[in-house]
Amino acid sequence: DADPAIKEALSDLIALRKGQAGNHFRLYEGPAGYRRGKDTKSSFLARHGVGPGPADPEKVPYYLLIVGSPDAIPYRFQYELDVQYAVGRLHFDTLQEYANYAASVLAAEKGELKLPRRATFFGVANPGDIATALSTEELIDPLAATLAARAPDWQIDSVTRGSALKARLKALLGGPETPALLVTASHGMEFPLDDPRQLPHQGALLCQDWPGVDAWGRSPIGQDLYFAGDD
Repeated sequence: DADPAIKEALSDLIALRKGQAGNHFRLYEGPAGYRRGKDTKSSFLARHGVGPGPADPEKVPYYLLIVGSPDAIPYRFQYELDVQYAVGRLHFDTLQEYANYAASVLAAEKGELKLPRRATFFGVANPGDIATALSTEELIDPLAATLAARAPDWQIDSVTRGSALKARLKALLGGPETPALLVTASHGMEFPLDDPRQLPHQGALLCQDWPGVDAWGRSPIGQDLYFAGDD
């Protein structure tokens, strides 16, 4: 029951994937698609000839992309399917956003988007916070060092601890310092269901600007301390 215009907006991407996957390509729509309010992972796979056990890409492709909102195709279905398959999801508010996504992927895969071979590792270590200290020391620092040793033709930059500020992240995400690869590690923001920021800011990246719970206490955390989608 999806808007046919969404399929049209993604038509060039669909054509690319069909050309890449050949006989393994499937487009599950109409009677073959997800049946709202009826399908489980098991019933969907059974309708396409797959029973319990490992993924069988001859029957259902291993890489699957769900197109639709969580209201139309629930997260539960996605996560159960993701136990055996590699599952992603696309959901935008407008047709233009679907078209923009498809155009960006095509441009990247065809080599039309050229970014310098630069990888940046952004690691927050908020004061007094064990979790972010560990993620920087045990994840970000070793990754940067390993990649620098294994990829001499790449420029490897580390932005960690005191330099991992929101202003710097803004420069790295679409700004003048945007690298070909950006890896971030930080806390993610969380808001209750009745908070107006829950939809636009859930999961936003808390930056080094936050001084830690000892200094900040339980006061609300403002957007000047975290990087959200609308930044």
